[in-house]
Amino acid sequence: MKIVNAVLTKIVEIYNVSMIDHKQFARLVNKLIRFIFDVLDWLVYFLTYFTNYKKKDDLPRISSDALFISAKKLAEKIKAKDLRCVDVVEAYINRIKDVQPYINSVVQDRFEEALKEARAVDELVENSLVSELNNKPLLGVPLTVKETIAVKGMSNNAARSRVKERKAERDAQVIESLREAGAIPLLVSNTPELCLYIETSNPRYGTTNNPYDLRRTVGGSSGGEVSLLASAASVIGVGSDIGGSLRIPAFFCGVFGHKPTPGYVPNDGHVPTSTDPMWDYYFTLGPLTRYAEDLPLMLENMITEKSKVGKLRLDEDVDVSKLKIYFMYGEGPNSILQTVPNVECVRAIGLAISTLRDKYQCQVEEIKLTEFQDSVFLNSQILQMSGIENVYQTNDDKPDDWGWVRMVEVILRKLLFRSSASMSCILFGPLKKLLDLTPENVRGLVRQKVTKIQTTVTDLLGNDAVLLYPSFSEEAPMHNRLCSKILDISYLSIFNVLGMPVTQCPVGMTREGIPIGIQIAATPHHDRLSLAVARALERELGGWTPPANPKV
Repeated sequence: MKIVNAVLTKIVEIYNVSMIDHKQFARLVNKLIRFIFDVLDWLVYFLTYFTNYKKKDDLPRISSDALFISAKKLAEKIKAKDLRCVDVVEAYINRIKDVQPYINSVVQDRFEEALKEARAVDELVENSLVSELNNKPLLGVPLTVKETIAVKGMSNNAARSRVKERKAERDAQVIESLREAGAIPLLVSNTPELCLYIETSNPRYGTTNNPYDLRRTVGGSSGGEVSLLASAASVIGVGSDIGGSLRIPAFFCGVFGHKPTPGYVPNDGHVPTSTDPMWDYYFTLGPLTRYAEDLPLMLENMITEKSKVGKLRLDEDVDVSKLKIYFMYGEGPNSILQTVPNVECVRAIGLAISTLRDKYQCQVEEIKLTEFQDSVFLNSQILQMSGIENVYQTNDDKPDDWGWVRMVEVILRKLLFRSSASMSCILFGPLKKLLDLTPENVRGLVRQKVTKIQTTVTDLLGNDAVLLYPSFSEEAPMHNRLCSKILDISYLSIFNVLGMPVTQCPVGMTREGIPIGIQIAATPHHDRLSLAVARALERELGGWTPPANPKV
């Protein structure tokens, strides 16, 4: 094994040094990688053609008007006794039961407990003045939660194959805070195993489907949450994001999501987690909503240290007309590893630009940050973190305590159909081991490059501008086709690496009725700017569009 390690170390060292000192050689290697993924793309398309060639089913009709009301307005109506909380909760429970056979999003529900809590809310409202309820801005609003985030008494296992079952002994801090604001959790939703894939599918709970076309993916890893939101089976949800895990499902399903500036929303209660000091920088919990006005409301109530809320100034009005709008179409024409965005994703950027320019008279400018062309490699820093739980470990307290022999053993078990671990979790092992061989001097150079890009972007955007960027290279594809697009998570994970807040915003539909959207990025601590632009675009372009057969 020492010989194998030495050879692999030398290969990685030669490649990385060549990437820095010999651009021509690096470009050749990148083209080879791109060729491999292009071949994989065609192969995957062929293999999945017939499995996805079936009639497109539609979801049941949305039957309750309460399902078309934002969380903010729901709370106001419940406090004013215009709506009973129990009626709202029952409407959502019925909708979840209607769509679950189609979308397969629910891991475990707590409907009986939720109805008890709803009756308690109605009793509280009956015996209180509206002014006495002002400290509960989400009073009586149904909430759904990604299963990887702890809700007391509910499954909190991330579909792990090596751990049969795990229930949360207490709420994560964000859930506790949202409960204090009045929200009522209804269920926990599906994810890929250990959140290690961009499709929401696992051997234990199966595959979650896209409400707009059940043959298509919802993305991952917060796919169960987003599928419920898009189906009008939820109005607010909690997801997590380390490489677009919250934003790519929101894009594929046409709802709103926000990756906050790191350090504001606590990450406790999440499975998996990491002991790496960079974990709380790259990884963050975030809000998912159907209506843009609920994003700042959710974010404010997910920040448990209230002294931090004021720093984000979420309650301040933002004059969108005075913001500068920069935009890019991905890494640009010289990109090799990242797939160029298709016509629908380009149209989404164009639609947002023309709306902000024509309706708000914003100053709009296309930019080309050449530094973004290394985003695929810069994103490797996330996978180089230590202490991340995986299917290879044998000790819960030592996630990194496994070697090549253990890796070969687990892979062989999978090949012999003696392991239920997801293939994405299996492939994580070799990739992690190879990346761990990266020489320290190369890692240092990558860190320097990240710092340089951070400075460039911060100087460009300042405190009065946002960057519009594609969410992915294409709208939601058919199931099982994302494996050939794995490099395109660089559209999303670059903002995790840079520590920037990003809002995912729907801007319309394709001709086939599939949602399209964009990312709106701002400099750290200026979340309110991207949130304000999302609200402006929702006002002009409509925001979330119900799936087929909406209530007319």
